[in-house]
Amino acid sequence: MEFKDGTHVFTGDDKDIGVIHRVILHPHSKIVTHIVIRQGLLFTEDKVIPIELVSEANSTGVKLQTTEKQLPEFEPFEEAYYVSLD
Repeated sequence: MEFKDGTHVFTGDDKDIGVIHRVILHPHSKIVTHIVIRQGLLFTEDKVIPIELVSEANSTGVKLQTTEKQLPEFEPFEEAYYVSLD
């Protein structure tokens, strides 16, 4: 699967919930463990979604195995908890 910044993310019931903003890699294996979804335009919120919840990913979008109502359950992205890859 390939995740590009700005790709739209959809729930299992086809609701557009935001765009890919970042990916989180395991520090040693460099395997993608989570994606970060940016929601909103003016007042944005970033959510960390486990890669296991991605059911499809292609050039037109990413589809999750979750509903819009489940999104508040996911942790917000806080940059202080992650190390940037340069």
